[in-house]
Amino acid sequence: MSAELYCLQLVDGCISQDGDCFLYGAQTVYRNFTISHSGTGGSAAYSIDVYKMTAIMSRLSLSRRKLIALSILCGCDYNEKGVVGVGKETALKFLNTVEKEDILDRCYKFLN
Repeated sequence: MSAELYCLQLVDGCISQDGDCFLYGAQTVYRNFTISHSGTGGSAAYSIDVYKMTAIMSRLSLSRRKLIALSILCGCDYNEKGVVGVGKETALKFLNTVEKEDILDRCYKFLN
């Protein structure tokens, strides 16, 4: 739901521990969000980790479509086992050999 709110430009990001937000279209995910109040002065300290799709794309060369394919191959909430014998390194090598337009069709063939 939070990713959909992001896509509708109603929020600036998603607070979640689950990286699946990127698969649903979020571009910014906030993880490990904590707030602590110190003393009676009412001041608060917070901590948060920020992940951006632009950084994932530039550092790992993974588009949203390739992230979806990675989750299909390695396992995710909807397909916990993934493809037997395929780990993240094998999946990443495979993803680098396939055009992003063809990637999901190729992954579905592994599952059938």
